[in-house]
Amino acid sequence: MLFFSLHLALANPPPIINGEEAGELHPEVAGLVASEGSDLNLFCSATLIHPRFLITAGHCIDAVEQYAEQGKSLSGLFGPARAAPTETVAMLNWWKHPEYEPGTLNHDLGLIELAEAVELTPVPLSLLPPEEAWLDLPMRYVGWGVTSDGGSDADTKRFADMPYYFYDEQFHYGIDFSGTVNLCTGDSGGSLFQYGGADGSELLLVGVNSFVFSLTEEGPPCEGGGAGSVRLDAHQEWIRSTVPELDIWEERPPSVEEEEEVLADTASPEPEPAQEPSSSEPSAEKGRLGCSFITSASGGGLVLSFLVVGRIRRESG
Repeated sequence: MLFFSLHLALANPPPIINGEEAGELHPEVAGLVASEGSDLNLFCSATLIHPRFLITAGHCIDAVEQYAEQGKSLSGLFGPARAAPTETVAMLNWWKHPEYEPGTLNHDLGLIELAEAVELTPVPLSLLPPEEAWLDLPMRYVGWGVTSDGGSDADTKRFADMPYYFYDEQFHYGIDFSGTVNLCTGDSGGSLFQYGGADGSELLLVGVNSFVFSLTEEGPPCEGGGAGSVRLDAHQEWIRSTVPELDIWEERPPSVEEEEEVLADTASPEPEPAQEPSSSEPSAEKGRLGCSFITSASGGGLVLSFLVVGRIRRESG
């Protein structure tokens, strides 16, 4: 997980602060590990989107490449904890998004092909764009990171729900203004889920965790900060072209209000009494289409101004 404060970018790759241990939940969220002999380092998180493919952060692929140059073995670890893996599968190939920018974290996405298929159900992706209706709704974050700033306990998978705060062309942003939960080191590449499906209980993958940021100039980025996650809908062309046969959630289920409106519109009208022809022009029936469009000048992808948050990201250097 990369750390970003309002005023300073710290170029360090970043468990979930005050999250719950996942146990048997979220089996599809893997830890990325580099090993040499008995030495095993869990450095990032990833999500199974195909029996043989993981999606993660682009800066996690930077780490994969560095470990590969050192001759270390690389694999995806599945299970509730590093000490209790249910399956460990070697990495075969990996890719960064072709437009990935390490300095700005724009297009911070990576894909990993595993050497063999995993016998788990991949998570469905939702490639629908975010909208204003998402604001303040709880979103599920899952990762293998540490539980405090400067911590070293990246060995257990955890999850937490955090309110959806905003979005721009590249990222989803989550902030828990109570200061209770957030991401931290090791959660990079982990999952951002939206509650969806017909009854709102299905978890749909909408983002990949990328960085954390502080809300104050001197505050820590993990504890009391916020998180940015890469939008999958904004990168779907590359994902679809690289990974075959993805499970895609294509449609947003209608809300109860929308269903009632549809039923009202399709109900058979009661017959009206015949009227004499009128020489006046008929008035045009006017319908209203609600539409919200939130713009943000992301430019280099690093500057996003909020009323409360101020500048979340700045160009490094």
